[in-house]
Amino acid sequence: MGTDALHSDRGVEATEPPWGRARKVAFYGVVTFLLMAFGLVFWKVNLFWMLAWLPEDFLERVYASQLEFDHVTGPFGPHIVHYLTLSASHVIVLFGLALQLRRPWTKVALIWQSAGALFLSVLTLPFVLMSGGLSQAPPPVFAVMALVFAAALLHPGNPVQIPPKPANRLMTGLWMIAVIPAAVLVVSQLQLQLSGVPADPHWHGLHYNFMAEYGLHVLLVGLLGASALSGWRHSAWSASFMVGLFGAGSIVYPDLSGSQGPVWGIAMVVWAVLYLLAAESRHRRTPITRRAATISASESNEP
Repeated sequence: MGTDALHSDRGVEATEPPWGRARKVAFYGVVTFLLMAFGLVFWKVNLFWMLAWLPEDFLERVYASQLEFDHVTGPFGPHIVHYLTLSASHVIVLFGLALQLRRPWTKVALIWQSAGALFLSVLTLPFVLMSGGLSQAPPPVFAVMALVFAAALLHPGNPVQIPPKPANRLMTGLWMIAVIPAAVLVVSQLQLQLSGVPADPHWHGLHYNFMAEYGLHVLLVGLLGASALSGWRHSAWSASFMVGLFGAGSIVYPDLSGSQGPVWGIAMVVWAVLYLLAAESRHRRTPITRRAATISASESNEP
């Protein structure tokens, strides 16, 4: 039996797996709290991926308080690409959490998508501490990380025991193409964070660290989309969104910090389209009845 048929969201069991009432209440409670907290505290960041294309003077008025929140001074304009990637990461985390409110056992890839993003933040945390000290990582950040990890541990699909593995050749090939440029982005941005000075507002606001985390998050979500975990199609759409949005930002704002320029921007948009087409082609080749038909065939062949 193929892995797509076994684990995909179209072949996953429809019945709810057994899990205790206390665990269920705790899981839904944590997810609901995180959605409300992310939505209320970071509402400006969450909306920025839609507003980033509006006139700069409008963005200056609306997002001046966001820079104050990040303890950064100066105009907002130079930070547009950085906040575009931060907004995309927030949206993808929220998207993964929101879909957990209904039949979460059919969306294992999406809890990986959300909890994995926070885990990647932990991986880049040492660079933040080395460059700016403990003051750069306030306690609320650790509290949010702990809650997201708790949601992953309480998840009925036991995602910690089911790591993502490549399952589709075409999507895995596209993912591997993206690995090298994403890794270059991560390394270059971490170097900027380590070598930065307080006079640089991007360094002071941890914006280089945002970009490094974004590169890692794209790699994770792209791998989830190419995996056989239930909910992989949602992750495939998420990966295309993240890469395509970053590409569009690089095209529209080629001279801003964080931009990869119009050539790489076009390449990212093309990659996002190809990856999404590959995902939809895979989705159409995996009918809902495949698993049932496979099981029936195997039972009919038994002596």
